[in-house]
Amino acid sequence: MVVNPLHSAIAGMAVHAAKMAVHAHNVANVNTDEFKRSEAVIESNPGGPSITVPESTSPGPVVSEPEGLPGGPVSRELSNVNLPEEMVQMVIAKHGYMASAQVILTQSETLGSLIDIIA
Repeated sequence: MVVNPLHSAIAGMAVHAAKMAVHAHNVANVNTDEFKRSEAVIESNPGGPSITVPESTSPGPVVSEPEGLPGGPVSRELSNVNLPEEMVQMVIAKHGYMASAQVILTQSETLGSLIDIIA
């Protein structure tokens, strides 16, 4: 089986872009009550990498509103997004995307040099 470096790099860029989108969505909803974060998991497959996005089932912190409001105290669940963890995951996705882009650039330069040698 022949491995095409361009196909691998493009597939890598696609999964890292999807990972970035998942974590950006989590960050955008950090202040949304009852929001459950999603995790982007990159998996290796024979046809190329893929991404699965399971939603977390862990609860967010519960806060109580002070008494004195009409109807008495009210509890609400906040989102379970851990902002520092989301930022770390976004940096990882960025570097994965950049590495895949570098593979494409290197392949382009290699093919350019090959054409110069042949011509």
